Amino acid sequence: MNKYNEKRLRIMKILNQRQEQISKIEIGLNDLHNDVKLLKKDFKDGMDSLAECFFDSGKIKSTIDKKFNKK
Repeated sequence: MNKYNEKRLRIMKILNQRQEQISKIEIGLNDLHNDVKLLKKDFKDGMDSLAECFFDSGKIKSTIDKKFNKK
């Protein structure tokens, strides 16, 4: 019976270690998911800003062209 308990305790210890490793992986995946969401938002904001710059430069060019074409 003593050997049975030793093996059982060893198996329980291994299972607990595995569960700890799985928990760390789950936490890491959750952190990665949150980082990806932030990166997607930053990318969208950057693209919106870039589009706004192109739009503004087009308006400036149009204004300059109108002023020089009138003279």
